[in-house]
Amino acid sequence: MTRISALLCAICLAVSPVAAADLCGVKVRVASDTGMPLSVPVQLFGPNGKLVRATESGRDGVAEFCDFGFGQHSILVGDDSCNSVMIRKVHFPFPEQYEFRIVLTPCAGRGAYFGNSCEAYVRAVTESGEPASGVEMAASGPSVRADKYGRASVPLRLDKQEQLTLWGPEYETTGVPIECGDRWRIEKQVLVKRRASKR
Repeated sequence: MTRISALLCAICLAVSPVAAADLCGVKVRVASDTGMPLSVPVQLFGPNGKLVRATESGRDGVAEFCDFGFGQHSILVGDDSCNSVMIRKVHFPFPEQYEFRIVLTPCAGRGAYFGNSCEAYVRAVTESGEPASGVEMAASGPSVRADKYGRASVPLRLDKQEQLTLWGPEYETTGVPIECGDRWRIEKQVLVKRRASKR
């Protein structure tokens, strides 16, 4: 099945009017298809196609454009190399606020991660060397369940050491440090202990 390169999940959510002094007109929330917030370039272009403002979604995946002029603007989410989203015909919504929720999938050859995220290919094994089938594991992102061979792909953040936690009904909870550094994909084997059987 062909992977959809970029998906605009919800065009906008209008909220109640707020005091003019507090108004930040447009919010863009960016996440990967695994739900992890992404830090990517976000650019606002004016009606004439010229760049008005360039920013980046933060660690929470959010970028804001609090004020811009009249007319139809466009917002480019992601860089223009591949798999970006262009939101067109954006008017400043005064006195309301718009929120755009964007889900991006990665460029070819990057697995399921890009922006400020990376992938850890993890193999969980028991003390006897057998696969830890069905063990759950997670770092800062959503938890994933290993397949019958103890394999799983775990989302991580670039340039940040995290704690990878593994657990399950048959296994003791295990925590190990894990870090991608400047690589978008790493491989790691983790030892987990089976719970002692009750007699």
